[in-house]
Amino acid sequence: MHSVSVVLPSQAKRYMQSRGLRSKTDKIDAYGLALMGAERKLSKWAGIDRFWRNLRQLTRTRGSLMEQRTQLRNQVHALSHSGQPGGEAEQALQEAIGVISTQIDRLTQRIYQQLRSRKDLCEQIARLRSIPGIGLLTIATVLAETNGFARFSSISQLISYSGYDVVIKESGKWSGKPKISKQGSKYIRRAMYMPAGVIVRRKKGPMYQLYQRLKNKHDIKMKAHVAVQKKLLTYMYTLWNNRQQYDPQVIKDQQAKHQKKVALPKDKATVDTSHAKAS
Repeated sequence: MHSVSVVLPSQAKRYMQSRGLRSKTDKIDAYGLALMGAERKLSKWAGIDRFWRNLRQLTRTRGSLMEQRTQLRNQVHALSHSGQPGGEAEQALQEAIGVISTQIDRLTQRIYQQLRSRKDLCEQIARLRSIPGIGLLTIATVLAETNGFARFSSISQLISYSGYDVVIKESGKWSGKPKISKQGSKYIRRAMYMPAGVIVRRKKGPMYQLYQRLKNKHDIKMKAHVAVQKKLLTYMYTLWNNRQQYDPQVIKDQQAKHQKKVALPKDKATVDTSHAKAS
């Protein structure tokens, strides 16, 4: 009985390069992939549930239309500030924006209907909505892209799949700046951007405290913003699998415990003076 495994193109490419297969032909690719399947223990591809696949089509199409509408609005803005009347060109753009907006509204309602059609998911979705900033569209996108979190057995897998994993490059005395890989689902990262923005604008709660602490540490707003996105995603995964409600007090206790763990004891100096010579 045959089984199918799905791997990232970059992973297959690097594997074949490690085997010394520098040329690229159909025959060489087939040989390299067969060799990789024989050597590596690859997980069997199970596909995606039809319910989540349909939801993913809706959320991705809506996201694509949102991008198109933004581009058209930028064109209208450019025409209206060009110093000359936009005329028929601007009118055509406005009509196109109206049509796209209608389709976006229709898809939004269809996404809501798709989620409500599964009565067994109502309580789970309600738990995710208890997280500050998380709405139905964010939930729909994340669940659709992850097959209802069914394909992940740990938070680290989800973080890597979403492209939030941190990449560090060091060599000798040279050390590059750590940054997220972005080698994952852009749809999830795009969906998590708005909820994190809501938390930052509201300026309250343990998640905002996390943002403030990180921003004060390195003074990079976007880096702190991404950290909030990542933390929100981990909470979604945890609450979904543990069937729990969001409890801000639990988050505060965890943060306090972490701060206590990393803080230096007050009676210890931050510099070792045991070898200092008396003046």
